[in-house]
Amino acid sequence: MDDEGSLEALLFKITKDLNFNFLKKALREKSSKELFRLHQTDIGDFTENSIVCDEYYQIATQAISRLPKKQRVIFKMNRFMGLSYEAIAEKLCISKNTVKVQLVRANKSLRKALAVYVGLP
Repeated sequence: MDDEGSLEALLFKITKDLNFNFLKKALREKSSKELFRLHQTDIGDFTENSIVCDEYYQIATQAISRLPKKQRVIFKMNRFMGLSYEAIAEKLCISKNTVKVQLVRANKSLRKALAVYVGLP
């Protein structure tokens, strides 16, 4: 009788595993089809978003290039190089407050220049 109980348990486990594997495979196939469908939609969105991002990048680059030289240099050092006010002040031999003032002015100019494109007041 012990062998029959073990055989029954084994058959139950095999059946359960086969059903579980069947369900996993069905979900995987459904997920793959769904992911493919979503991916196709995302490609169109990605292309459109990529074009918009390129346009914004060009507009921002032009706006930055129009900043006065001192503001442009300080802005790039802070935003692109990640330097602190103190580090910029030290490298350019100016006060930390001058760095702060120049960044405030640069940000104000950029915000004004970019507001037209992003619909800000």
